[in-house]
Order: sequence, then structure tokens, then C-alpha cells
Amino acid sequence: MQRRVFGGVVLSAAVLVVGCSAGGSGTPVDSPVTVETSQLFVTVQNIAGLPLIDVTIAVVPAGVQPEYTKYYSRMEASEKRDISLSEFNGRDGTPLNLQVVRPRSVHVTATDLNGKAYDVELPWN
Repeated sequence: MQRRVFGGVVLSAAVLVVGCSAGGSGTPVDSPVTVETSQLFVTVQNIAGLPLIDVTIAVVPAGVQPEYTKYYSRMEASEKRDISLSEFNGRDGTPLNLQVVRPRSVHVTATDLNGKAYDVELPWN
């Protein structure tokens, strides 16, 4: 009886670990962008197949602090940008500093040339 219970617990834990590790970056299937984060950069790549316009990339802090944003008027199809964390600014112009702010997610809004709006929020890894 104990072996069956222990075997069930081990099997459940294995399924949980495999299920949680699948997906890697957590990017939704229909997302127009991929986002990778590091201690120095946020890397954003346009995978929508069309150029994106009015692209706003925001680092969303944990808690009630305001977002730190970076704006691009256009990102070409398949374009990849490495954005230094110092390029993100708060509403008052304060640059993002990871010693002060703990990021929760990256929020990307954009519009393609056909007028379709995209709004994607991905967790900070």
C-alpha cells in the first residue's frame, strides 16, 4: 500500500515538473513578439509577419510603482532589438534601475499595418 501511494506521489510530481517546464519563455502562441530578459537587456523580436507601428514596451514593476517604458514608431518584420534597461524611463524620466525596482512582467502594445492591435504581457524571467 505504501509503495502505491509513494509511486503516485512521484508520478504526480513528475507530471507537474514536466507540465510547468514546457513552453520555455511563456510566450503565447498568437503573440506578435518574443521577449527575452536579462540583467542588462530586454530583447524584443517582431514575429507578426508584418511591420509593427506604435510599439510600446513597458517593464511592469511588482507592487504599485509606475511602468518604465520605451517607444518605437516602427519595428520591421523579423526585426530583433536589444534594449538596454537604462533606456526604459518612468513617467517622470527616471531610468529603470534593477537595484531599486523588481520587475514583474514586460507589457508590449503595438499595431500592425492592417490596423490589428496587439496587447501582450509576458512574465519577467
